[in-house]
Amino acid sequence: MVPNLGFEKWSSLEIVVMVVIAAVFGVIMTYGQFLFDLAYAAGGFWAANLLAGVFHTPGLMAAYMIRKKYTAFTTQMLNSVATVLLGSPTGLNDFMFGFLEGVGFEAGLAIWRYKRYDWLSIGVAAALSAPLSSIWVYVWLNLWTQPFWSWFPAEGLKFLYIQPYVLLIAVGLPKSLEKAGVVLPYQRGV
Repeated sequence: MVPNLGFEKWSSLEIVVMVVIAAVFGVIMTYGQFLFDLAYAAGGFWAANLLAGVFHTPGLMAAYMIRKKYTAFTTQMLNSVATVLLGSPTGLNDFMFGFLEGVGFEAGLAIWRYKRYDWLSIGVAAALSAPLSSIWVYVWLNLWTQPFWSWFPAEGLKFLYIQPYVLLIAVGLPKSLEKAGVVLPYQRGV
């Protein structure tokens, strides 16, 4: 018998929403990684991390739209699969980024017991995901071989400046689409 870990059943529509968000952002992130790498080469961590918010968006957008437990984590992992299949320059590291970001998202949403989905809860979830993904950046890029001051301000404080991107895309875009009538709101979390 499989233990119940608190997963709520997703409808077919919700699964499609998660897959579409993961796939669309998979394309954006795969090709966005090339811009990220160019920015890193030109201006280091500060320049590159200005684009980092896009990488933290798919899971939170799906969580905001669907409003069920583990939606953010699942969508972020689906997004990792999409980026790897599309040939992301970071390759299998995307799985680790997706896992750590998804854990951070779920930790942030769990603070409100998955009952609150607004600018604040999504912002906290985004803020908690950034330090976790920064741990993997630290390990992956061997940052312990570089002076602390050369990378920590940009990478360690990333959560302060990725939030505007994440909030604008993950919350603002769905709200705008619903207001415009492009996306019809459906009964969420049921």
